[in-house]
Amino acid sequence: MLSLRTVRRHILQVANDLYLHTISDRHMKESLGKFHLRLSVSDIRRQYEYLSRIEGEKLSAVLNVQKLEEHDMWTARITSSGVDLLTGAANVNGVRSGDPVVENLPLKKDIRRGILAHLNEKPGEFMEDVDLVEQFIEDGFFHVDLPEIQYQLWYLSGKGAIEMKTIRIGSASNYTAKISSKGCDILAGDEFDIGVSHR
Repeated sequence: MLSLRTVRRHILQVANDLYLHTISDRHMKESLGKFHLRLSVSDIRRQYEYLSRIEGEKLSAVLNVQKLEEHDMWTARITSSGVDLLTGAANVNGVRSGDPVVENLPLKKDIRRGILAHLNEKPGEFMEDVDLVEQFIEDGFFHVDLPEIQYQLWYLSGKGAIEMKTIRIGSASNYTAKISSKGCDILAGDEFDIGVSHR
């Protein structure tokens, strides 16, 4: 039987795969069943509650949980702090965190810092996600694609390092972003962030 630490990690991984959306307790049960994890809805709610209350140094709730009593349903959405646990940037005793090397944390930090640097070139102006991809390709980061940039924009927005807006074009979404004062401080090294700053 898996430890609770590992079960909580699986919950975070499923939520991370759907990072733009909330996931209901019943959907989580179904998703975890695909990994042969047999949890009841009440078990999942207990873990949602636990993950929403985590606090630590430079870490806050790793899941945002909403209790929809009128529908007898709880929903959850991963936060940037949850991503920090998954990638090994943060550790807490109750959740099995990722290995920074396996999760490629140094590269993720480089991409996040690169986004901040590019946005900082035009402070106060919004830059489109597709333009950021082009900038990364010009910088030699050929493996950085649009979904990766969009994910990292979402992450940085959750940290308060950027302001992000979503533009709907038909069924597709594009993101625009501009750097915040916190993002400028992180980039300059005046503020430390476990998922962005290099030690």
